[in-house]
Amino acid sequence: MRTCPGASDWCARNCYNGDTSGEVVFNRPLWFANERHARENPEGLGRVILRQLADAARGATPPVVAVRVHSSGDFFGERYVSMWRDIARAVPQHLFWAYTRSWVIPAMLPAFDELRRLPNFQLFASVDHTMGHPPAGWRVSRVRDPRVPGTEAEQPRPKVRQIACPEEYREGIDCAKCRFCLLPRTGDVIFNVH
Repeated sequence: MRTCPGASDWCARNCYNGDTSGEVVFNRPLWFANERHARENPEGLGRVILRQLADAARGATPPVVAVRVHSSGDFFGERYVSMWRDIARAVPQHLFWAYTRSWVIPAMLPAFDELRRLPNFQLFASVDHTMGHPPAGWRVSRVRDPRVPGTEAEQPRPKVRQIACPEEYREGIDCAKCRFCLLPRTGDVIFNVH
């Protein structure tokens, strides 16, 4: 869980990108090389990502318009959060979204607040039934675990719109079609453990 400093014990045990020992189950040498690059030179990595976005925009039909930050892993430090802030500022025509458990790390909250203020970046506090509530003003992504009594019937936050992720329930609906998490709005999203 090297890149997930805010992971709860439940999250570490149920990581969809890990096996039961918590080890990464994809190309380990590539994963470690990418992590080293992100830790040692986030500014350089940011330039690589901006070049990739520019290259993709030139050749893509339709052009790239949205970026999901981290399909696994998380924000692991303030410099890394700032790298994503700088990327999003540099390409305001692109939408970015991410889910993070690192909101539980107090030292990271100022960097997250800067990122959350950007109009093209949607940042969700990822939570499970073992965690407390994120600071006020955060959108929330909640993981429901039907194996744990009580989490199936969790009550939404008062006066906050909450939807179950349509991609998990409806064939043919994906993030690009739904756009609930991509657009600046209020509302929480519920995922099933996967």
